[in-house]
Amino acid sequence: MVEDREVDDESLLIQHGRFYYDDAIPDVEVFSAAGMLVRKFNPDYLLVHPMGMDDTGHKYGADSAEYRVHAIQQDVMMASLIPEWLERGYTILVTGDHGMNADKMHGGTTPDVREVPLFIIRPDTLGAGNTGKTVSQLQLAPTICRLIGIPIPKTMKGVSIL
Repeated sequence: MVEDREVDDESLLIQHGRFYYDDAIPDVEVFSAAGMLVRKFNPDYLLVHPMGMDDTGHKYGADSAEYRVHAIQQDVMMASLIPEWLERGYTILVTGDHGMNADKMHGGTTPDVREVPLFIIRPDTLGAGNTGKTVSQLQLAPTICRLIGIPIPKTMKGVSIL
């Protein structure tokens, strides 16, 4: 457990990582670690996966005041990092791996658990606002490949949205 918490090894596929083993880790710690990784290593790709929204959704449900407050808190945390990341040339994708329903669950086929927002924030580019477009999750990986300049494998079923 301890030996897998931090990784800094240029010979590995994931050269620099900060990992948590308890879903109750505060989101501020996860975002802080992400900010440090950007400043210290300037990675080509960084995945930040806080668990606070999921934890809050399971405790209170997606229609709760607690869930809405947590979303605002995450927004504030990201707002403190995004300007610096844009200045460094990063394109930022904000999305979720799933939604949450009022019954405090996810998984299944209903829109509230399958449809999640996607925000793309690019340096020196004005946002398009709410486009109303539906994007398949299969399009995320090819989009990330295009953004970091690597070939899109033929095995990927989706196409880049950029």
